[in-house]
Amino acid sequence: MRVLVIGATGLIGSHVLQALRAAGVSAAGASRRRPAGELPQDWLALDFGGMAASAQWLPLLQGYDAVVNSVGIIRERCQGDFDRLHRAAPVALFAACEQLGLRVIQVSALGSHPQAATAYWRSKGAADTDLLARQIDATVVRPSLVYGQNGASSMLFRTLATLPLLLLPAAHRARVQPVHVADLAAIVVGLLTRRTNPAALGDARLPATPASPAPFAAPAELAMLATAVSPVVTSSSTAAPAEPAMPAIPVAPPATPYSTATPVDLATPAIPVAPSAKPYSTATPAAPEMRTTPAPRFATPYPTAALSEPRTPVIPVAPSATPDSTATPADPEMRTTPASPFATPYPTAALVEPGTPAIPIAPSATPNASAGPAEPAMLAIPVAPSTTLYSPAISVSPSPTPYSSEMAAEPVTSPMAVAPAPLAATATPVAPEMLPRELAVVGPRAMTLADYLGDLRRGMQAPAALVWSLPSPVARLAAHLAALSPSAALTPASLLMLEQSVDGSNTADPAPAQSLLGRPLRDPAGFAGPADRLAASWSWGAPLLTITIALMWLITAWVSWFGWPHAESRSWLAACGVPTALQEPMLLAASLTDAAIGALLLWRPRRWLWAAQLVLVGGYTAMLSVCLPGFWLHPFGPLTKNLPLLALMLVMWRASPPHPPKPGE
Repeated sequence: MRVLVIGATGLIGSHVLQALRAAGVSAAGASRRRPAGELPQDWLALDFGGMAASAQWLPLLQGYDAVVNSVGIIRERCQGDFDRLHRAAPVALFAACEQLGLRVIQVSALGSHPQAATAYWRSKGAADTDLLARQIDATVVRPSLVYGQNGASSMLFRTLATLPLLLLPAAHRARVQPVHVADLAAIVVGLLTRRTNPAALGDARLPATPASPAPFAAPAELAMLATAVSPVVTSSSTAAPAEPAMPAIPVAPPATPYSTATPVDLATPAIPVAPSAKPYSTATPAAPEMRTTPAPRFATPYPTAALSEPRTPVIPVAPSATPDSTATPADPEMRTTPASPFATPYPTAALVEPGTPAIPIAPSATPNASAGPAEPAMLAIPVAPSTTLYSPAISVSPSPTPYSSEMAAEPVTSPMAVAPAPLAATATPVAPEMLPRELAVVGPRAMTLADYLGDLRRGMQAPAALVWSLPSPVARLAAHLAALSPSAALTPASLLMLEQSVDGSNTADPAPAQSLLGRPLRDPAGFAGPADRLAASWSWGAPLLTITIALMWLITAWVSWFGWPHAESRSWLAACGVPTALQEPMLLAASLTDAAIGALLLWRPRRWLWAAQLVLVGGYTAMLSVCLPGFWLHPFGPLTKNLPLLALMLVMWRASPPHPPKPGE
């Protein structure tokens, strides 16, 4: 199987791609740009939003068996982005997959619907509806709030969890059900790779068989038909075989709770067939005595009847007569029926299909039979797609005496399960599991936002905090103001989705997802750890420090020029040896420099800016220490306070990223 993961640089897509490769699946990614370290043959560079026609997708999907669409945005940068990325491009992709017969996994969102309250949900729901209406093997996966180590929302919530005071909309009313991204990725892998036993699905022709320890999968069990010769010998049988015996069909051993016979060798069970005198013999062979054992309901893999030879169940078959023989059998009551491993017998016609191999057998004869044997009847043994090694079956052996105590009092039909044989029939391929068309992937429990933040806080061992609910009118105003920032998580749309979750409609039963996962879902309480505390605190600490230091520079600039007497400032400059003519210009330059640094810190802080501040403050401190050493003894500590500032600027210089983040990142 080869799988294409679209949106493979996002949180969900990247984890799905890694999980597929870890599971041994050949998987390629697709995004706008190929990440470093990815081979060209394992990545498609494409503009997803611009591919709104199926013809654009058809050449790109050649050679793939399945597609995972994990493209999604939470905010529009341009008007129409939701429709372009969530509906138009996916619909074109689905149409191409339908033409090529590819399986599709659509990663949608819990709450998506064509008539939902927000454009985000509506655009996702429109694509889901289109996919489900197509004749295509597909599953729509609707995850709840997804969290992961590097997820944007996860980092935001960890940051909020370390704050001492929080004001959040519907903090104690809105319910979420966070699911770990690794669980979501594993479920997607399961949807692509999982297969089941056909007996679990049922079969159009045969009833489901009981579950058995091991399937017919190894080449040894699917070997060609075994050949065995076991001539039927009775007191009246004198004919000797003239040609090699017919090939026998391997049969799995039967089972019964009261078995006393030796188990049949599972590796080479066979049904020996008596040899015919000649292919077109006209001689009338001696009719062997035939008995059949009753068909019990099986419980253990051991035969009921005694075996004619050790470890070899046999069905006695009389030599064939001439093809044009018209004699009727002396004993019309002897019958055999096709094999079936089921408790309830089924008619032959319902089980045998065209192409089923048949074994010619002669009808039984009574002691007073005088007529010659009739044309051999054809015992059709249906070869079902057996998937179990220990299929229930019945072993039949010739009767040692007419009144053997090991035989049934009356002839009874003997159901018989036959393993698939390449020479006789082609086994039906294993059908894919009846996987869901829609699946809500949620965490193990629903909780409020305050509860979720509390779990994260306890995991990080952060100090306790207060979480208050923001009144709805204030929350709406805050959402409109926050929406002015392209990177803000709080918008009128996100606030509406949060309010829609108050009634619990945005939660779901975790059992289906957990069943497919095959293990318990991760609980959010174990997500964050003490090592996350520093990074989470720095997430809001660094911006806070940047803003406060910027305000310090701006306030200093204003005070130096407008608030503090110029005469006193000039006296300090004179004490440092600055000529009188340069004192006012130098005072103005110092004020403008302070203002520029503050403005740059607020507009876009850069790493070099922290180094410049370090040099400037260090220079001020050194100059005043020489010219005005009395400032070290000032009760307000004008020079003493520079020491922590210098240390802070040093840390910010070394900890800042080389390039400032762009809006929306």
